[in-house]
Amino acid sequence: MTILLDVDGICADLLTPWLEWIEDLDDGELTSVEDVPKWDLHEVYPKLGHRVYDFLDTPGLYTSLKPMPGAVHGVTTLRDAGHEVLFATAGSRSPQTAADKLTWLKEVM
Repeated sequence: MTILLDVDGICADLLTPWLEWIEDLDDGELTSVEDVPKWDLHEVYPKLGHRVYDFLDTPGLYTSLKPMPGAVHGVTTLRDAGHEVLFATAGSRSPQTAADKLTWLKEVM
């Protein structure tokens, strides 16, 4: 069986450092991951608008991300059971970010 997994929020914890970055940018109170109702962060932080997505252009972003709890074990379990695991993800805003994400997947997953 071939299994497709999303990267952001399923394999890589993108949201935790993103919220920390928003807090620094907004000089506001840190929102917990549990309090974010959707991925449309420009709607969650209307004062910042689409500037919230500038985080995705951070050099080396994916080289510093941690895996989601249980993600590595889950992927290993699926592979050990004979499944082919493929990763599906949205296109990156820059070629370097895409390269960093691929490197992260090779090293961590």
